[in-house]
Amino acid sequence: EREGESQVVRFVGCVGARVARLARCAKELVKMGGGGMGKDSKKDRRRSRSPDEKMERKLNETREEKMLRRLEKKKRKREQEEAAKTICGYTDDNNRFGDSNLTQSFVWGKKNRGMEEEERDKHMSEKEKRRAEAERKAKIEEEVEKVKQRREEREKEQAWMEEEKARMARESEEAQHNEWESKADEFHLEQARLRAKIRTTEGRAKPIDIFAKNLMDDDADVEMTEPYKLFRNLALPQLEELQQDVEQHRSLDSANAEFWDAMATVCEDEIRGAKVRVERERAGGADAAAAIEDDIASTFQGKGWRELKDQEEEVKGGIAEGVLDPEFAQQVLAQLRTALAKAKLRDIHANILRSKLARLEG
Repeated sequence: EREGESQVVRFVGCVGARVARLARCAKELVKMGGGGMGKDSKKDRRRSRSPDEKMERKLNETREEKMLRRLEKKKRKREQEEAAKTICGYTDDNNRFGDSNLTQSFVWGKKNRGMEEEERDKHMSEKEKRRAEAERKAKIEEEVEKVKQRREEREKEQAWMEEEKARMARESEEAQHNEWESKADEFHLEQARLRAKIRTTEGRAKPIDIFAKNLMDDDADVEMTEPYKLFRNLALPQLEELQQDVEQHRSLDSANAEFWDAMATVCEDEIRGAKVRVERERAGGADAAAAIEDDIASTFQGKGWRELKDQEEEVKGGIAEGVLDPEFAQQVLAQLRTALAKAKLRDIHANILRSKLARLEG
């Protein structure tokens, strides 16, 4: 009996332990199932709302609630759009790959076209295949020609750009060279004027120093004699030396170009006259040609530049019409050219004296 009781007690204890374990497992299952059931019940309740309930809720909401609901809806929509435009924090406009189509789906267009063409070729006849192949080759040749044309245009454009660069470089160098030459001419002219002042101060002035005196800025020292009259009584060597000095000032002093051009013309005529006089002295008498030249020169004395210019036009017209003897007319034109130069020197000399006098009076 005692052994039977002990066995019953052990049996009851094992059953109780098993029941307790089952109870604990059941409780845990209830907890797990209850959580899931809660979430599902919320979704079911949300799904169970009918359109009438939504409409009734919208009709009963206040103006502020309606505004908040719409703002929340717009916010969710913007967030969805932004999320659709973003991949791993990158957008089409802002990504380190430089890809403006980052968020767009990749479409293998060439592969798709190839598959479409293969599918189409299966249903094409041999004639249609040959025509399609000819069209494909023609299209390729057209593209190649376009590439060649673009390359030729690009080469022409590059050649033109190189030519323009070279031309601009030449113009820049030429302008710089002209500027250097101008500065060099100004320097040599100033040195020539300085030498002329020194020679004049020391009492050993040359004829060119007297000619250039009135062209300087010194109003205190003025030469009253007309320039062309200073050629008188100069020997042939002096005239030839003076001609070299005149040509030097003529090349340097561009501001007084008219003065030095006229001086060069008068100097050339004086040298020619001096040579004629030397030949006449060697021959031992006067000739008829010299007398004719003197007569022609005397007819132009005392006339102004405008009057002499009109006479020159008349002589040229007589030559063109055949009225005047060509040889005689050429002698007249040579004398007129010298007379015009002297008249120009008179006018320039008078203007210089008037300007210097105005500065002194001012």
